[in-house]
Formats: sequence, structure tokens, C-alpha cells
Amino acid sequence: MAASASRLNQLEQMHQQDPRDVFIHYALAMELSSLGRLSESLSVFKAVIAEHSDYSAAYFMCGRAMEQMDKRREAGDMYRAGISAARRTGDEHAAGEMQAALDALA
Repeated sequence: MAASASRLNQLEQMHQQDPRDVFIHYALAMELSSLGRLSESLSVFKAVIAEHSDYSAAYFMCGRAMEQMDKRREAGDMYRAGISAARRTGDEHAAGEMQAALDALA
């Protein structure tokens, strides 16, 4: 747990130093999710998406966190938005993964 807290602190500091770095912002959301802090991770994933609407991985992981929180309808909406973002950027692999996740919700 101490290593995770340390990693979280490091990511928070890196994000404060460079708030425009999408990878650091995304990594912060992933770390929060891995620590089980799903509500916080959702907020960060949504911020990543708001600032970087083409970052398809954020949609996918945000949808996964929503599923873990039993927010299935919201997860479906997030996957659909992510599929659009992935297709906009030509990332058919990401679009396929989110389509599979969406199909699994049905």
C-alpha cells in the first residue's frame, strides 16, 4: 500500500507540474482506480476526456470504472462516446474493444 500511495503522490505532483500532459493525467486516473478510489478516478477520467476528447483509452477505462460502480447505463454511454472518439482518430482496435464491452453490458 505504501508503494501505491507513493506512486499516487508522485503522479499528483507530476500532474501539478504539467497539468496539460494527458498521459500523466490518465495515469493518475488509472492509479486512483487501482486503489479502489473509483469515484475519484471517474472525476479524473472525465477531466481527461473533457480536455482531450480523442484520448480513447480514457473512455474505455472510465466505462470500466462505471461498471465496477454498477453504473451500467452510464458505462454504455461512455463506451458509445469512446467508440466515436476512436473512430474519429482511426483507432479501430480501441473501437472494437469498447464495442465488445458495450455488447457485454447487454
